[in-house]
Amino acid sequence: MEVPFPTPIRAYDQDLALNTSVEYDIVSGNEMGYFKIEPKNGTLYLVREIDREALPGNVFNLQVRAMQTDDGTRMGLAGVEIEILDLNDCL
Repeated sequence: MEVPFPTPIRAYDQDLALNTSVEYDIVSGNEMGYFKIEPKNGTLYLVREIDREALPGNVFNLQVRAMQTDDGTRMGLAGVEIEILDLNDCL
């Protein structure tokens, strides 16, 4: 399931004349493996159901890296905060 954001996760190569592609990955905050990111476009996905009651807190702080494919030294990091809301599943 895609995790929608009001502003999508995007990075741009600042060497406009070269127009090198950028790849994304999650570098921290996903130790439980709930999320994945599409390397080519930065779309974030929830890959398995989250049981809010089983978590120590209700916020995931992911660190996402965007890196030029031709030069690994050209990269940027961003924080992505995801708050988990508890739906009443005890009806």
